[in-house]
Amino acid sequence: MKRNLIIIGLGPHAQACQYYFLETMYRKGMPIRVRLLVELQDRAEDVENFLQNKSLQPDQLFGLPVEDRNSPTIHPKLLEFLEKIKHTVDGVLVCTEPKAHKKYILWALQNNIDVLSDKPLTAPLINEQGFEQVWQDYQDIETALSKSKARLCLLTNKRVHKAYQEVYNQVRDFVTQYQMPITQIEMSEGGGVWAFPTEFESRENHPYKYGYGVLLHTGFHYVDLVLHYQSINHLIGLQEDKINVHAFGSTPYDAVHQISQKVYEKMFPKENFSSVFASLPLEKYKQYGIVDLLSTLQFEKDGAVITQATLNMLQNTLSSRCKSQTPQNPYLQLGRLTQNYISVSCGPLFNVKLSFFQPDKVPDGTYDTYIVETLRNTALVGGKSYERKEFEDKILITPTQYNSLNMSSKFYILDQWMNDTCQETDFSLHKRSAWLTTRLFEEIFTRREERWGKSRK
Repeated sequence: MKRNLIIIGLGPHAQACQYYFLETMYRKGMPIRVRLLVELQDRAEDVENFLQNKSLQPDQLFGLPVEDRNSPTIHPKLLEFLEKIKHTVDGVLVCTEPKAHKKYILWALQNNIDVLSDKPLTAPLINEQGFEQVWQDYQDIETALSKSKARLCLLTNKRVHKAYQEVYNQVRDFVTQYQMPITQIEMSEGGGVWAFPTEFESRENHPYKYGYGVLLHTGFHYVDLVLHYQSINHLIGLQEDKINVHAFGSTPYDAVHQISQKVYEKMFPKENFSSVFASLPLEKYKQYGIVDLLSTLQFEKDGAVITQATLNMLQNTLSSRCKSQTPQNPYLQLGRLTQNYISVSCGPLFNVKLSFFQPDKVPDGTYDTYIVETLRNTALVGGKSYERKEFEDKILITPTQYNSLNMSSKFYILDQWMNDTCQETDFSLHKRSAWLTTRLFEEIFTRREERWGKSRK
């Protein structure tokens, strides 16, 4: 069991997830010690305020200079401190913005210290390094892991989320019983992330200006999930030898034309948007990260298409945001409304669907609900022609306190990792996800160059 930790990054998500979990376990008597907490100096006040009433306090806080935010190497003074304490540490939680993941993961692996990293594995500065770096990062970490005694897991919690697991389990059981592969997958995620015109330039939490956008924000969950479901075909010997990928994406340049100055002025009549739109760096916005992505996939074996999939990752969808000011905590206070839809078919015999909508306000006494619907060709495969299961988005923590299924699935991974039993989100399971992410970026850049010409380095 892990007891002595380093935490790299304590942003809004890490506060709500990783640190909340550790604080809860510590209060229950688990002998946890945070040897070191690392965060940027410009977030010192927020971190101090967050830790003010916590029982679990880090032994040491290290404030990184703001200019180190995008450095590919660990700050020399921090590295010196890490080397001093590494023999007292048995786990590293990497919770930074993903563009900083790689250097800390590599350091931990080189020193045989287990790592649990937020998803995605890495997010290179794509406009500078190129999309190929996504795959190169995976290979570099894979090489380091092969030489290490440590273990690396990712917080890809959709793999262990109860509702998504229900879809996986039903499809797996049908495919293995009838030897009928998955033939179609439809997957769509609407994030309800309404970034205002200047926020494409200013945001550091889930940013766009570094070139990656939705694909390496929440989108990575669904890249991983579509491959997780499709891998069920491998259980009956239908492992693909070719994947065809086609994708289109819209950029911040498109977003400020979709939601125009006239729309903003109508929605927020007291604000002066003429000066805002006049000052937008529109040419730069063409090269920023994707806001919405539409893609199609074909999985072939021996020249025949076995599975076709649509994978849509959208941020410019329904939101409850109603103020023009950027909130202090954009992760939790930006009016995000999640909409998910999944449909998995095994030809004419079997289909399972999942749908979920997270409203801004839920009536008293009710909770957000994941709905899983199953349809069968009962004349041939028996069973009920239609079944419906509902998963209330709540888990009882105390008699008066609940947690969402989404957060509970993250706590499950944290608990497994702390107890050295993390299997379901091991690094080795994400190789195809890293490859597909790279291919999607390649498609995005190809379409971008067709529209505006080649501009990346």
